[in-house]
This record gives sequence, structure tokens and C-alpha cells, in this order.
Amino acid sequence: MREVIYDFGELKESKLLYESEISKYGLYITYILLALVIGLVLWSIVGKIDINVKVQGIIRPWEDEAKVISYVGGKVKEVFVKEGEYVKKGDVLFKIDDEEYIKKRDLLRQQLSEYEKKIDDLKELRNSIEKGESLKNKNTYYLRYLSYSYEIKKLKKAAEEARVQREYSIMDFKKQIESLDEKIKNIDKFESMLKEIKEVVNKGEQVKLTKYDIGYLGFILSEIEDYNQQVKTKSDGSDMKKILILKIDSKLDELRQSKSELILQRQKIEGQLRLLVISGDDIKGDIEKYKLEVLQQIDSEISSLTHEIKNLKINLEETKRLIESCSIRAEKNGYVEYSAELFSGAAISSGAEIGRIVDGQSKRFKVIGYIPNTKSSGIERGQRVKVKLAGTDGLKVVEGKVTRVSRDIKVANENGQGFYEVEVEVRNVGNGINLSAGQVCEMSIVVKQERLIKWVLEKLELRL
Repeated sequence: MREVIYDFGELKESKLLYESEISKYGLYITYILLALVIGLVLWSIVGKIDINVKVQGIIRPWEDEAKVISYVGGKVKEVFVKEGEYVKKGDVLFKIDDEEYIKKRDLLRQQLSEYEKKIDDLKELRNSIEKGESLKNKNTYYLRYLSYSYEIKKLKKAAEEARVQREYSIMDFKKQIESLDEKIKNIDKFESMLKEIKEVVNKGEQVKLTKYDIGYLGFILSEIEDYNQQVKTKSDGSDMKKILILKIDSKLDELRQSKSELILQRQKIEGQLRLLVISGDDIKGDIEKYKLEVLQQIDSEISSLTHEIKNLKINLEETKRLIESCSIRAEKNGYVEYSAELFSGAAISSGAEIGRIVDGQSKRFKVIGYIPNTKSSGIERGQRVKVKLAGTDGLKVVEGKVTRVSRDIKVANENGQGFYEVEVEVRNVGNGINLSAGQVCEMSIVVKQERLIKWVLEKLELRL
């Protein structure tokens, strides 16, 4: 290609353009564009942008919802209320198979009736024995009454044979009492002597052994001699004094114990003696003793049966409660929302939440969202939230604020990823926006604000 060279003077159009003046309109447009550029720069420096965390949520009524919970596990026997139907408080929603509990209830009732019959028969037997009357009602304890009557006859026969021996026994008891009295007297004497010695030792004086029967003091004789020697020489005898007093106190305790045992033994013998004296030639004492034993045994059986009846009644009431719990009822007025399809034969776990009852007339709503563990940082109560709702008439946006953030993981998916629950109060619901429980939405939680220029530079992977 051949080059062509022109003289500047020959370029008339370019020369005219160069020498021409700029129009006023062009100048104004230039100033406006320049002002816009400067304004954008200043706005990017001063202006801030919201940094959001987006999560999925679901609309729930603000008022407390009534949970549908089955406190009894088992299979569904019958469903009375379907999904979305309106119920009143107390209405039966569905029923768990209660056949097993009904059988248990009937068995408990039968056992309760049998035990109550046994108590009635035992009371009748006791009344006959106590009054000495023949048992008129030949119930299950009639043979027991005949056995009691036979034993009474044996006692009468044995008493006649023991009449002669009775006198010898009385004499023997009296000798034993005299022997015990002598032992108690000796203990009292020994005890008095030890108390007197203890009083002397406490005063810090010498113990005059000649005043006492040394035969009783063999267990502390060496200690008394050592103590007297220390008192005589006026040396420090506090340790020996303590040892001596401790030994005396120990012996006094031993004597008191022995005396108590002897007194109890004497009382026992006196009681036996009085029984022999009172009984005379008849067999009243032995009969009363045997009668008392039989009555105590009957009372023990009645007490045991009463305790069993008490437990049966508790189990019966608990079984009745379980039967009643098999009928799952609505705890408030509202519309039923089951968490899963409910049908006859479906297995229900004890304590499982089957669904909810929501109030269709609720005017306040909240949004429950689940935040992945990776996005939970920085979300706090009071932060602004934009709730986006998709509908046939386009996207609707309502505002709210965070009212609660869970402190622990609420839900974990199959991969083990944790989720935190966040609750948002919905505010400023405009006209034409209808909220309803169960609506799915998207929440944009404003966790912080950044300057626009910083945000742009970060997106461009640049730094100020």
C-alpha cells in the first residue's frame, strides 16, 4: 500500500473542527457527566451496603402453636381428623391401638377383686378367732380356722400336764431373781466405789486403797499406784490421770451395760413368773399367746394384701391413663397440620411430634429459619431481616427483626452438618400481602454494613 501525505492546510474540515468553538449544550452535558462521576465516587466512599446472610424459612403464627404429640407408642387404630380440618379443643384426632392396655386393665381389675375378697375373708376369720366364735362362712380360710381350733385343744391338754411342773418353775424363777438381785447389788457397790475413786482423782488427791475392796480394783490397781506416786512426788501426772479416768469410765460403762442386761433378764423372769402366777391352773396365758400370734399373722397378711391392692390401684390408674392417652386430642382450637401422612396401621413412636394445630385467624406471624453452621457466625438478636415471598402476583418483601437465635444445633442432616434455628418477627406487612402458616420464604439477614468502595474492591480482589 502506497502512503499519501497531505498538507495540514489542505485538511479543511479538520481545520474547521479544530478552530470551531464548543457549544453551550455540550459544555453543560460535560459538566453534568463530570458531576455524576464525582458524585458516584463520593457515594462509593461514604455510602454503605448491607451484607446479608440468605437462608430458607417457613412462616408460622406468632401465637404459640399446639403440638400434636403421642405420649404412647404403637400403631394407629383410626384417624378421625384429616389434614387441614378445623378442630375444637378436646376433639379426638386419631387413636392408637389400645387393645394391649385394655387386656392389662381387665387383668388388674380381676386381681384387685380377688385381693379385696381375700381381705374380707381374712377379716371374717380374724373376727371369729378374736371373739371365739365358730366361722360360719366356709370360705377359703375355713380349714385354717379348724387348724386354729385344733391347736387350742392341744394347748389345753398340755396345760393340764404342765400344772405340776408349774410350781417347780415358780420356785426356780424366784431363785433366779434372788441371784440377779445379788449381782445387781454387787454392781451397784462396785459402781459407787469407782465413782468415789474418780471424784478423788479429779480433785488431784491420793487414792487410799485401804478404804476399798482391792479385789474389785485389779483392773486399775497398777494405774492407781502410779498415780499415787506422782501425786506424792508432785510430778506431772496429767497423762496418768487421764488414763486412770478413762479406764474408770470404761469400766463404769461396762457395769451399766451389765446392770441393764441383768435388769432386763430379771424383768423377763418376773414377767414369766407373773404369767405363771396369773395363769394358775388354767391355760388362759398360753391360749392368749397363741391367739395373739395367729392374729398378728392375719394382720400381717391383711397389711401385705392392702399394700398389693394399693400398687394394683396405682397400676390400674396408670393403665387407664395410657388407654386415655391412646386417644390423641386437640389441645386448642385450630387447623390440623400433620408432619407426615397419617393412616390406619402407621407406626407412632412414644413422644413423637405428629403435627401441629395452628390458628387460622392469627394476625401476627414469625419466620423460623435454619442457618447452616458455616453461616451462623455474626447473627444476633435485633438484626434487620428482609423476608421475600414468591407468589402468583410476583415477589413480595416484608421486613422484620431477629428475636431469637438458638445456642445449640437443632437439626442435623444426613451428612452431619449442623443447623441453628433463628426466629424472626415479621413487621410492616403491607396491604395486599397475605401471610399464612406454612408458607416457604427466603430471609436476608443483615449481619453488618460495609462501605460501597470497600465491597467493590473486595469483589475485584483489590485492597485499599
